Amino acid sequence: MEPKKYIVVATIGFTIDFVMRRVSDLGRENVSRIIAVSLDIGDESARKRVEGTFNVISRFLLGMNIQPGLQFIQSGKSVISSCRKILENAVSLSGNEGIVDLFLTGGSRVLVTSMLISALTLERNLAKKVQITSYGESFDTKFIMNVGQISAFISLGETHRQILEEIKKIGKEDFSPSDIIQELGIPKSTFYKKLDELRESGLISRTNGRWVIVEGILDIL
Repeated sequence: MEPKKYIVVATIGFTIDFVMRRVSDLGRENVSRIIAVSLDIGDESARKRVEGTFNVISRFLLGMNIQPGLQFIQSGKSVISSCRKILENAVSLSGNEGIVDLFLTGGSRVLVTSMLISALTLERNLAKKVQITSYGESFDTKFIMNVGQISAFISLGETHRQILEEIKKIGKEDFSPSDIIQELGIPKSTFYKKLDELRESGLISRTNGRWVIVEGILDIL
């Protein structure tokens, strides 16, 4: 039997039924573990409410052979570092082929923002194993993007960005590399070096003989 692919790290508040929606979308046979994360603001009644809701969901998860877990993060200056430790541990648990799905659809804005920052500041070898997922309130809009690709895009130099923009302009049409080289006024060797760096960063891929920008990055260009 192949190992399950996903560990879902989900920020939660009082309502966590959306976690079940994420499991359904990924396929319950593909999810090994749910790590629910909630912000502890020192309100005991609020904490018990979150625990009670999660306990109900846990029974369903166990019935699907998915390991549930709930972690509280104390509010304060250490929230981001606490979030990062949770993500690092999840990556470690995911194994060589697994993916950590960081599901940012519930919980307080402080928690969601802290988890997002912690993901974007992961070491590169860890970041490439994490994807950020967010759903619209009606579940009709989804945002899914690999953290490693986001980090690589943020650190791009000007020439890399210009090449991506030119590839985007060309779109699905066939093109000659010389067209971009001439347009940007850069040496041929520089163009191919930058192109290879973009490929290694996971920002472009070779499809049917053409260079294409990966879907998530195309959305933010």
